[in-house]
Amino acid sequence: MPTFCSYLADCTLSVGQLDIAERASEDGLQYQERPVLAELQRLSAVIAQRRGNLDLALERINTGIAIAESQTVWLFNLKSQTNRAEILQALGRGAQGSADLRRALDRITEYIEGPDFKRAQKVLAELG
Repeated sequence: MPTFCSYLADCTLSVGQLDIAERASEDGLQYQERPVLAELQRLSAVIAQRRGNLDLALERINTGIAIAESQTVWLFNLKSQTNRAEILQALGRGAQGSADLRRALDRITEYIEGPDFKRAQKVLAELG
């Protein structure tokens, strides 16, 4: 069920349905299922960011990053670090986000042609 919730949250976020995405991520987080917990935290952070609650977004993304790092799930970490860099940029702390995102990119040795890696590179370039 949590995996389905993460897919639903991601899909509904992509079309701007924040209420449905929020409900799906909250439902998935209730299960505390480790394999998708980092991704659900990331999605929850993106929802908070889009609603303009950057402090909550940063709190949630940091939780997701801690989970991804504890599980050594570097792709989820990269996705979260990419979002975190954007949040930090909005908070006026872009240099910190850039440095952390660069470290996350350096950990990835596979999947470097994938969309998540390319998006991270694009965000990093935009941060300067």
